[in-house]
Amino acid sequence: MSPLDPNELTRLLAESPLFSGLDTDAAQLLVETAERDRYAAGEYVFRQGDDGDLAFLIVAGRFAAIDDRAEGTVRRQMHPGDLFGEYALFLGGTRTLSVKCEDDGIVLAFPRDRFHAFLEKTPTAAIRILETTVKRLDEAEKALASLDPVEASTLRFKDL
Repeated sequence: MSPLDPNELTRLLAESPLFSGLDTDAAQLLVETAERDRYAAGEYVFRQGDDGDLAFLIVAGRFAAIDDRAEGTVRRQMHPGDLFGEYALFLGGTRTLSVKCEDDGIVLAFPRDRFHAFLEKTPTAAIRILETTVKRLDEAEKALASLDPVEASTLRFKDL
């Protein structure tokens, strides 16, 4: 099966934590709003500090989230099914890390304006995404509460 097969893309989307509550029809509709982008090994998807108005779902390849402020420290290795840049869907703002393609890769790119239009069209999907987001926030707060106060004071929510 091709990595760009619509059924495979819908399955990948539905397995990502943010979109796991979507039914098949909503997931298919969201996939239809996405752009398909290819990246070569070594190519950056975006750089830390860039404006953010897209989120990405990895379809194929490996990607690394890199902290340029910490001498290029890799903060996260990402693989097919992983979502990154999702804050851009809700908040916009600037990128907190750089993301680089480690080997040839394919992503679905979700533009913020199309994502908002999707939410307006599908209120049930919007509720499911909101529920999932709040659950993730709750889990992050619990994880933060379990840390040493000095260690916790150095973290941002995005680090959890």
